[in-house]
Amino acid sequence: MHRIAGHRYFPDVAAMIFPGISPEEAIRKVLEVKTVYQFQMEWMYAFNNRVIESTMESFTYDFSPGIRPDKGYLYISNHRDIILDTSLLQMAFVYQGLPTSMITYGDNLIVNQLADDLARSNKMFKVVRKGNKRELFKNSALLSEFLRSCIRQGNSCWIAQRNGRTKDGLDKTASALVKMMGMSGMRASGDSIAAGGAIAAGDAIAAGRTFAAGDAIAAGRTFAAGDAIA
Repeated sequence: MHRIAGHRYFPDVAAMIFPGISPEEAIRKVLEVKTVYQFQMEWMYAFNNRVIESTMESFTYDFSPGIRPDKGYLYISNHRDIILDTSLLQMAFVYQGLPTSMITYGDNLIVNQLADDLARSNKMFKVVRKGNKRELFKNSALLSEFLRSCIRQGNSCWIAQRNGRTKDGLDKTASALVKMMGMSGMRASGDSIAAGGAIAAGDAIAAGRTFAAGDAIAAGRTFAAGDAIA
């Protein structure tokens, strides 16, 4: 939090979340944060509320009745704005009484130290996309093992169904993602996979539904050992 508070861009970021707040008050407020949960509830919750109130007519969501707060899930979905979409997903978790999830994001999104620190404080972790074939294979194996470990410990994770946003509006899960999950034996372990969709004004978060024009989700249930991904 001290590094966040000391960054030259932090007062501008704080003013976006809390309009009218002074730089001194913003620094005092962020230095009071001691846990990730506190940061999410005091800062990200306020940011999401501001987005919802100022840009949407309604914000709706829906979860499968089988989703339990004491169990970890892997959420796979498309996205249009990875920061905003996943942030609103966390908001839906809070509304539903579910723990917030870990969030994957590409290392290409980190533009400065403040962005990196804010991401880490919001349970986001980097997916390394650079390197030769050997390095990419190693990074995929580490990511696969990390995701499985999180889920087994009861911590949910979100990951995009493909690198980047679709250019033609047709959302397809990259085969490389399915292969990555299998590298650590995730399907055989009985871990759960839940499917979702990109969040927009009035959209609902539900497995197996169409969220917006062209945003159909093919895999719409929880997977366990022996299940096939459609």
